[in-house]
Amino acid sequence: MMRKRLPAKVKVSIFLIFLFILFLHLIFNHIFTVKPKIALLHGDVSLYSEKTGLWTKAVMGQELASGDVLKTGGNSFADIEERGKYTVRVKSNTELSHTKPLPKFIPGSVRYNTQKGKALVWIQKGFKGSKFKIKTPTAIIGARGTKFLIDISPKMDFMTRIGVLEGNVAVVSSSTLGALRDKEVMVEGGQATEVYANNAPLTPRELLDKEWNEMIEFYQIGKPAQVALLISDGINRTRELLRPCPLYISDVEPRTVSVSLEETIRIIDDAIKTQDKVKHLAGIKRLEQILIDYPNPSYEPQILLFTGAYYNYLGMYDEALTAFMKVFDTYPETTFASMALYASGIVYDEKMKDHAKAVHYYDLVLKNYPESPEARSIKAMNK
Repeated sequence: MMRKRLPAKVKVSIFLIFLFILFLHLIFNHIFTVKPKIALLHGDVSLYSEKTGLWTKAVMGQELASGDVLKTGGNSFADIEERGKYTVRVKSNTELSHTKPLPKFIPGSVRYNTQKGKALVWIQKGFKGSKFKIKTPTAIIGARGTKFLIDISPKMDFMTRIGVLEGNVAVVSSSTLGALRDKEVMVEGGQATEVYANNAPLTPRELLDKEWNEMIEFYQIGKPAQVALLISDGINRTRELLRPCPLYISDVEPRTVSVSLEETIRIIDDAIKTQDKVKHLAGIKRLEQILIDYPNPSYEPQILLFTGAYYNYLGMYDEALTAFMKVFDTYPETTFASMALYASGIVYDEKMKDHAKAVHYYDLVLKNYPESPEARSIKAMNK
């Protein structure tokens, strides 16, 4: 039985319909999706274009289309960003491919793949309602608003380590086995997990000091506050403050902090390295004078919390409590206030052995800041 051939007009019509659909697809991708750009680069950075099939030297402002791959050499890095939505800092010896762009006018999802290396991901407020996913050889990481690090170790069968500075991320195995893909782990601020090949993610653990230091770089990405406490945004942040935590001064221009403040932070950093408590005390006294000489509400609560933490470290508990209470009294509407109250409770409870007073401050946290990370920590402690 002979097949009937399609008339030439029908063939032409089908071909024209195909071209029209292709044209609409190209127009949609060009007009209605957002292409991330290279916002910053340093050293040996190259870009593979799926369209041309060629590797070229990456340049500032260059866009990444779906399927493009960014590669960094040794001692190199690059920032990929959709302004106000997210930034990915691609560290040295890393390859990152962009596999799905974000819609321009509506919430959607954006996806990246990385086969090796390390990256810092900062998802910002403008990303609200959308989803961010990044796939590695052993894991799939999903987030909506957070700061997290991924680090792939080829020496350990491409094990992926995920550390979270703020917010939380959902992690599953990238294995094709359905049973593993169903075992999702939530990693909160101040925690990390590892995912080995063909295994579910490990139970989240607290970040190690070395891992905290790895993520200090987040405070250099974008335009963060000029003065920042290097702590997470999770329920352990007040404990991290009392270690005591480092204080970071951004190098973003224009400068809004005094030279005296920068010099003082250097003195304290040196005291940390040498365990010199005399230098610690001298640095804290200088910080207190700076707040008198250069009052600035954009960094005063951070510095007050910082000085309180160091007074606690030095065993000067009354001075620590004074600093913490000034934060609560002066900045009650900020996120720092609940930290100050909780820190006061911890000092009374664990240093001054006055549990009754500690409970008073814990109750103030629960009453005034019931949704704060500190309130969650107190509730967990009382279970």
